[in-house]
Amino acid sequence: MWTGTTGFVTGLLLAGPATSMEVLIAGRVVQGFGGALVGVAVYVVVAKVYPEEHRPRIFSLPATA
Repeated sequence: MWTGTTGFVTGLLLAGPATSMEVLIAGRVVQGFGGALVGVAVYVVVAKVYPEEHRPRIFSLPATA
């Protein structure tokens, strides 16, 4: 989770002040990988914390947001 958050923030810091399209794209790629890692970590936590019968509802909540 922390690796994903760090990657996401690093991507924001790269893309935000970008002065060229290459730097902007690189920042967005780093941000995308970081966000994906956070998403995977959330799914793992939900799978470990909630019982089987509650998981579909819990997994649907981020999709509705």
